[in-house]
Amino acid sequence: METRSHRDIRNFVNRLRDELNEPELILLFGAAGELDQNFYEDWLPSETVAEYGEAVKEFVSRLQGGGR
Repeated sequence: METRSHRDIRNFVNRLRDELNEPELILLFGAAGELDQNFYEDWLPSETVAEYGEAVKEFVSRLQGGGR
């Protein structure tokens, strides 16, 4: 699948959420988006960055078949 925009990526993650029956995927992916925005704007507290980092690790693990 080719993605050309953030919308395409979000739609792809929505599709994965439905196909894998993993409703949390979209929330975990949202943490990655917040971290991306924070990279440029530096507004998140360090504790939140750490928590979102763990969420992104969980997202990747689930995509690799690690499940819940």
